[in-house]
Amino acid sequence: MLKTRVLAACIFTPAILGLVILGGLSLKLFCLGLSFLLLWEFFRLCQLSVLDQSIGYILGLLLCAALLGWLPELLVRHGMALILLSCFLAVLLRPEPVERAVFRMGALFVGVVYGGGLIP
Repeated sequence: MLKTRVLAACIFTPAILGLVILGGLSLKLFCLGLSFLLLWEFFRLCQLSVLDQSIGYILGLLLCAALLGWLPELLVRHGMALILLSCFLAVLLRPEPVERAVFRMGALFVGVVYGGGLIP
């Protein structure tokens, strides 16, 4: 396991450093792709439904794109409120026991903020 991680670090470190030095559109696209992978892994670990994952991907990637400067500043300023309301809406679309609904809403919100907001 350690051998695989060291090999991956030796391969990806120069590539990522090159992207950071190059900057511009290539770095922004890399950040967007990395956000998608982070969202995919987080939602898979939380075992959310396909509908919840779809909502999470859309909101997370929109947040990432807004923070990268691809969307209007108004969306960045009010984005967190929209994300929170969208997570509540996703929970209300499928009534179920309170414990599961709170877990789904929390996982969606944390995933969107974590996956879409931390990478850029």
